[in-house]
Amino acid sequence: MSSTSFKTEFAVYMTCEHCVEDVRNTLSKVPNLDRYDIDLPSQSVTVTGRAAPSTLAKSLRETGRQVIIRGTTGSGGAAVAILEEPFTAVIPDWHSKEFTQKVHGIGRLVQLTPTQTLLDLTVRSSLLHPSKTYEAYIARTGDLSKGPDGAGGVLHHLGEIKVDEKGYGDLFVEREGLSIWDMVGRAMVFGEKGGPGLWAGVVARSAGVWGNTKTVCSCSGKDLWEEGRDMEGKMESEVEAKLQSSL
Repeated sequence: MSSTSFKTEFAVYMTCEHCVEDVRNTLSKVPNLDRYDIDLPSQSVTVTGRAAPSTLAKSLRETGRQVIIRGTTGSGGAAVAILEEPFTAVIPDWHSKEFTQKVHGIGRLVQLTPTQTLLDLTVRSSLLHPSKTYEAYIARTGDLSKGPDGAGGVLHHLGEIKVDEKGYGDLFVEREGLSIWDMVGRAMVFGEKGGPGLWAGVVARSAGVWGNTKTVCSCSGKDLWEEGRDMEGKMESEVEAKLQSSL
């Protein structure tokens, strides 16, 4: 739990007042919230409080509705890192789905005060094992051309992570003495503690609350719900494939 309140905006698929009531009932049970605003016409939910965005998203998804985090805002901005597999293949056609890197996690950073940064990191993969301890750190550079371990080593250690039997893990911590703007452009690396990095992504400035109003992707022409379902489908397919191969 954060020591300082911040805002998080979600896109939640809602079509009627019954949907609104379900979302309201769910949020009323989440501790450490100051307020929440639900807007049916824009299908948006804005929450102010100290709970982790990943916790809020999980609670909202338990209503059976599609949920997408659209932005997070503290006093000094926000950033995000998408944790992907190292990319080594030659790309004959960069639009080809066969060469799309697999996403296994996302790290969200919120600047709470000039010297205090909040990290909300979630990972999921059947490759991860509950008996192992994993860690995340900010690397010295953002050069991932040689993979996660080629980014210059540890600059800021973020914390340790344990996963459950499904390969899901999260880390929600505050770090003193860290500024988002010192991390933007550097790589966030995830891997087994004391071992090589598994996945990484470059930290980039992200939209604050109300800063991301996109409803249709300019690349695919799909709306955000279609894009979200595609991503969820890819992750579920990967987990299912790994489970089948272990039988």
